[in-house]
Amino acid sequence: MSVPVDRLLRDGDRVNDYVAHHVPGHCPGQICLQVHDVLLTADHVLPRITPHQSPESITPWTGLDHYFQSLDKLRHLGGIDFALPGHEEPILRLHQRIVEIEQFHRGRLDKVRELCKEPLTVAELSAAMFGPQSGYGRLLALEEAAAHAEYLSRRGWLEIADLQSLMKDENPVLRYRAA
Repeated sequence: MSVPVDRLLRDGDRVNDYVAHHVPGHCPGQICLQVHDVLLTADHVLPRITPHQSPESITPWTGLDHYFQSLDKLRHLGGIDFALPGHEEPILRLHQRIVEIEQFHRGRLDKVRELCKEPLTVAELSAAMFGPQSGYGRLLALEEAAAHAEYLSRRGWLEIADLQSLMKDENPVLRYRAA
């Protein structure tokens, strides 16, 4: 059932004694709600999988930059180590799970840099990372690969391999290589 929106919710606002924490990254308006010493994490922190990432160049307030910042924000919430996610079972050690998620993405970033020793398009990178995909899974794999390439490119760890095609072709296909 839909209900009308009666106010704008901001980071730190209270909703019936719950504290709202704005945690963009997985999606722009993602929030976690703190209920005393329990955190309702929605899709931001999940117990067995990591939430899907997409590049911020496609959807503002998504991407790994915002996701890592939001994870760090939750790490600094005092007195909370039990979380209820939007999927799967409760998270008994929230801080430990945050570290695991960060390590997972750092490993994936290392893999992207390794794969990009030879210039790759996002589609080629996606295929190397996730294997053959079809349907919606293909879109998710492309976005995930692009989010990791974008993060590395913004830090100067990946670069565009063929700048000439970027300047002359009407619809260039970017190839990334490790910088």
